[in-house]
Amino acid sequence: MAFSITLVTPNQTTYKQPTGLFINNEFIASKSREILETINPYDESVITHISAAGEEDVELAMQAARAAFTPGSEWRSISPAERGKLLWKVADLVERDQHILATIDAWDNGKPYQVALEEDVGEVIGVFRYYAGWADKVQGKTIDTGNAKLAYTKHEPVDASWRLGPALAGAALASHLDVDKIAFTGSTLTGKAIAKLASVNLKNITLETGGKSPLLVFNDADLDQAVKWSHIGIMSNMGQICTASSRIFVKEGVYEDFVRQFKDYTVQNTRIVSQFDPQVTHGPQVSKVQQGKILEYAKSAMSDGAQLILVAREEVFGPFVVVQSFKTESEAISKANDSKYGLGAAIFTRDVVKAHRVAGLIESGMVWINSSQDSHYAIPFGGYKQSGVGRELGEYALLAYTQVEAVHGNNPCHVPVKP
Repeated sequence: MAFSITLVTPNQTTYKQPTGLFINNEFIASKSREILETINPYDESVITHISAAGEEDVELAMQAARAAFTPGSEWRSISPAERGKLLWKVADLVERDQHILATIDAWDNGKPYQVALEEDVGEVIGVFRYYAGWADKVQGKTIDTGNAKLAYTKHEPVDASWRLGPALAGAALASHLDVDKIAFTGSTLTGKAIAKLASVNLKNITLETGGKSPLLVFNDADLDQAVKWSHIGIMSNMGQICTASSRIFVKEGVYEDFVRQFKDYTVQNTRIVSQFDPQVTHGPQVSKVQQGKILEYAKSAMSDGAQLILVAREEVFGPFVVVQSFKTESEAISKANDSKYGLGAAIFTRDVVKAHRVAGLIESGMVWINSSQDSHYAIPFGGYKQSGVGRELGEYALLAYTQVEAVHGNNPCHVPVKP
């Protein structure tokens, strides 16, 4: 059975798409022979069908992962510097095939092609090169406890780690006794389920879940910049970003001007067409189902003013923003923190002292000052409260994928002998 198919994309790119499960360095069919249908969200046409993983496939993948980490295996024997070279090579390969990868990304999820190329694929290249540099710099410490002992720590990799999105095999991986680490990105509800399943053997977990990020505009802000970044904060990736600035709070004195300018800017800078159209700024939502959910939120808000409270608190995951006014700084902070989420936040003011004071009082894992959504792979990404557990990216992410071993090296000439 062939595990690849030749496809021609809407932007006339021809490539071979693997359709099997990549396990133990090869593409294979799933044991159940079940398949998933992939859809172009722009016109709902079928792209292709791919194998769907089940519990038996998870078992095969686990056996391969364990074999790779067995003491004395080829991978365990590679020096840190050589591992860094391999990570750098991955970045080179992604860079070589960046057009194809960006095309697949856009075709499958509706993101504008140019954004997929410059942001998604560009950041993948950057992440691999960043961690290639870290490969031989993960170091422990020596701890002085006196002349009788040489004590030191080592940062060992967590053996079998898995990165989960919404996947059919996710539950099987999360509950598998041989999986040591789970990293999940998705809804808070699913994240809670993953955490419960992972507790079966107290797995190391990293969860990046929901968000309802506040954006605060003070009366001394550069209003043009606040409008531009607010638009980016809610319209990027068609609003389908966990850190989307979906709650905007504006000081009373500039509220009316902000709303008018924000509306005008959005109308003037939004072009909703195919993700491959050169003029596109806003592609289709990721699916017809997601589009329907967003429209239902809009319908309920317009038909019943009381429902606005609902959309101001729940993660819509789309281009849907609620703009409210505030009178005082303390009120703005209170409103910003009045959420079960705490992933991202943004502050707009020319007063640097105020900006950092307010940033310190907002309950959020990330706070942007006079910008929004401009994350970087060297800066930790993660949230407070129900927005997740742990951090990805930057040096901080290394803590989530390593475990500390403390070694006590006693000098036999100084160790007291117990009777």
